[in-house]
Amino acid sequence: MRASLREFQNIFLSVPEFVVPVEHVSIILGWLRPTIYVRKPWSLDRNDELGEIIIRTNAGQEFRLRFYFTGKNPAILTAGTEDQFYGRGHSNEGWPVDGGMQLRLAVENSHKAIHQ
Repeated sequence: MRASLREFQNIFLSVPEFVVPVEHVSIILGWLRPTIYVRKPWSLDRNDELGEIIIRTNAGQEFRLRFYFTGKNPAILTAGTEDQFYGRGHSNEGWPVDGGMQLRLAVENSHKAIHQ
């Protein structure tokens, strides 16, 4: 798995693409699941892209998932521009959270782990 982050609202800095440490992969995957198909797609040009997760399968296929800020909702995930999916949108305790920012935080923490 690799990941990168975009600058967000002049508060959070961008992070160039990096290899996610193995111990952080399951945490990031946890914010991508469960994926639920978005029946009425969001207009992505009105939402801030937070980053990208790149997953390589055992068969060598590579999937690039972009994720977007949607407020206190699950993150919007897309591998293109047409099909959209919701990621996780609740805490471990079951409370609604901003899934996009939680996913961004998980990616940031994995990047910081490399540079400690």
